[in-house]
Amino acid sequence: MPWATKEVEEKESSKAWDIYIQKHEEVSKEIARDNVNSPSHYNADSGLECIEAIEAQLTPEEYRGFLKGNCVKYLWREKHKGGIESLEKAQWYLTRLIEREV
Repeated sequence: MPWATKEVEEKESSKAWDIYIQKHEEVSKEIARDNVNSPSHYNADSGLECIEAIEAQLTPEEYRGFLKGNCVKYLWREKHKGGIESLEKAQWYLTRLIEREV
């Protein structure tokens, strides 16, 4: 029976593995986006995000420095910790800095 050959089994197994990997990558990207845009560990029970509390405590110039420093931090560590997620975080801080200038 041609459908019961080892070659067909290996092909089906490979296809199932490819589908699994694709789904895993999609879920990983979604988790990474959440960790970049709205990480749950930075949200207080009150709904106030840590970044908002930091901004409220700093002068505008200090806050700009904070944003720049975080851009540098995430770019610096990208190869050793975080990979793409670190680059996305750097981009997030840079976007916030740019928006303050508009």
